[in-house]
Amino acid sequence: MLAKHKEREAACRLRKEGCSLSEISAYLGVSKSSASGWTRHVPLSKNAQKRLMKKSLEGQRKSQETHRARTQANLKEALDKLIDNLLKLKKK
Repeated sequence: MLAKHKEREAACRLRKEGCSLSEISAYLGVSKSSASGWTRHVPLSKNAQKRLMKKSLEGQRKSQETHRARTQANLKEALDKLIDNLLKLKKK
């Protein structure tokens, strides 16, 4: 029971420092839902809010870039197949 209390205190301290729930759960080895429950009452400073928002936006940007690259690769593959098929038809 004392261990959980120390984990809760550590989670609150990390949250006050501006850590995300993912960072807290990874650092303490607990679920995100536990980290969320333990830190729900902890207010975030403006700097912490900005940091977490910036991190979130960077993640979204990275995801968009990955999706865009995958889509472009799929389109290139489809176009290459179409061109190959057209060339085969032309030879007939």
